[in-house]
Amino acid sequence: NIVVTQGTSMSYGIVAGGGTPEIRFNTIYDNVYGISLNGNGAVVEANIIAGCQIGIQRNAGSYTFAYNNIWDCDEPYFDCTPGDTDLAVDPLFTDARGDVTLQGTSPLLTAGASGEQIGAYGPGGEAMPVIPLPDPPVSPTTTGHLAQDETWSGQITVTGDVTVPFGHTLTIE
Repeated sequence: NIVVTQGTSMSYGIVAGGGTPEIRFNTIYDNVYGISLNGNGAVVEANIIAGCQIGIQRNAGSYTFAYNNIWDCDEPYFDCTPGDTDLAVDPLFTDARGDVTLQGTSPLLTAGASGEQIGAYGPGGEAMPVIPLPDPPVSPTTTGHLAQDETWSGQITVTGDVTVPFGHTLTIE
């Protein structure tokens, strides 16, 4: 997973709310909180967290950290301590403003437990494919104000006044 929020107030990269989460191979950049742990037995491994106010925050529970890189965070660890193999080095992103792949000279290309790349593109150096979900069907607004753009086709029964606010479009086919 790649989580880039760009500093929105109270933004969280990953929140583990219970159970025994395994949080592995993520790149989290420019959030208020990188990872927030609230359960017991969390395993946090091979993640890159950079540019966050708080890298990893433990609110409750036990945890195991290994092979993570926390860089340029105001407070890298809150109420927890780094694992013996955790790092704090510049990840050398290709372009942190949008391309968080690692440059060829990044020390994180071989920082994993078996010498593999850590973060969202490791192991193997390729991100998991993103499969876009289709847009959910929009039920026609048959009375009131349109909340989004709509396209009507077929038979639509209007049950009251329909207002199309400025900035929205109603297309009738």
